[in-house]
Amino acid sequence: MEGTRMKPSAKGESLYKYIGEFALAIQSEDGSRLAQLVSMALSETLYTRANYEEPQESELRRLKPNWREVVKAYLHVTKVALKENDLKKVVFSQTELLTHLSRCAERESNWVLPALLLVTRQVSFLYSAYEGQKSKEALAEEEELAVLEKVVEAVNRPFKICLSDKSDLRFSKKSAVYFFAGQLFKYYRTMKKYELSKSIEKALAASATELPSITAIPKKSAVIYLYYSGCLACIDNDFEKANDRLSQALLLCHKDSFKQKQSILVTLIPVRFIVTRQLPSKACLTSLSDLGLAYSDIFRAVKLGDLALFDSQFQRLQSLLLKKNLYYVFLKMRMYVVAKLVKVVCSAMTGKFQISVASLSCALEYSGKQPEGSFSADYTESIVANLISQGLVKGYLSHGNRVLVLSKKEPFPVQVLAEKQ
Repeated sequence: MEGTRMKPSAKGESLYKYIGEFALAIQSEDGSRLAQLVSMALSETLYTRANYEEPQESELRRLKPNWREVVKAYLHVTKVALKENDLKKVVFSQTELLTHLSRCAERESNWVLPALLLVTRQVSFLYSAYEGQKSKEALAEEEELAVLEKVVEAVNRPFKICLSDKSDLRFSKKSAVYFFAGQLFKYYRTMKKYELSKSIEKALAASATELPSITAIPKKSAVIYLYYSGCLACIDNDFEKANDRLSQALLLCHKDSFKQKQSILVTLIPVRFIVTRQLPSKACLTSLSDLGLAYSDIFRAVKLGDLALFDSQFQRLQSLLLKKNLYYVFLKMRMYVVAKLVKVVCSAMTGKFQISVASLSCALEYSGKQPEGSFSADYTESIVANLISQGLVKGYLSHGNRVLVLSKKEPFPVQVLAEKQ
């Protein structure tokens, strides 16, 4: 009879069973089971679901309208992922799934979080795969940005939903706020939209009393959030906060997460030096593998006042420092090299509390392996004035006499502390 669906085949019965399990997971508020039912993890089950017929409304009537859209979006993305060779389309389809799931999650308690977090992680995984592909192909910048903006839009929705959840903490989705914040930080960093990251930090600070402790959430989510929050503080030159956040992230890292620890230490080591003036331990530098050699030379230069050594490694690391937003941090470290050099010159002079600007110019040229005359008296005075203003040298410049007059009491405040063993 026209308009009547024929008796379902085995394939149809499988779809019927899938929808039944989906309805049961929602009814019983089984978040783990729901996560399995919307997972894109490669498996025989995924291939089976990709071959389901498109569900009709009559088959979806057991579900509320918003949940029907989740089923449709999920079955669509399975087909796109396994039957079409288009990662961009896969990413867009997965973000649609996340958007539909977020709409449903808005009216549910925290039981839905396992599915919401899984779909978000898989958005991240698929976008990373797309990024890997685009690096091998000449894709237009506008196209790349369009995909990333679509991802950010999809992830921002559950972040806002979780942050604004007014439920009792036992049922609240606020426990996932730091997870979504960490994801958004990662994407905003790629887009170089640090102001958007700062707006997230402000939103979190405004709700701080209502949020769970960072130690009460899964460590993996805490580490990612703390890492990006620390890096953001570093960009703002809030080195105390950066040191605190990055130190927490390092402590919460799994003992076998070597790559994650290295990423944290690349930023934490120089930031901690700026805050504490303490040299990193050899064990700490060794954990950075090849980069540890360059960092070791950097800190040896700080210890000895060797400008040439510092500058050679600074030049070598320039691309990395710009990428990690550490360029300014290392410029600050360079001032400690200069301060140490001034101290060495002072120790070698007969009149220990007065050093001619000419002597300092010669020392800067020699230490930096620069041609004679590279440092004019005015240029040298500006460098010394900067040291005085930063508290690295105590004294004053006698411009008329072209002399640095040092304080007789602690002319060189404690600059560098020995590394912890």
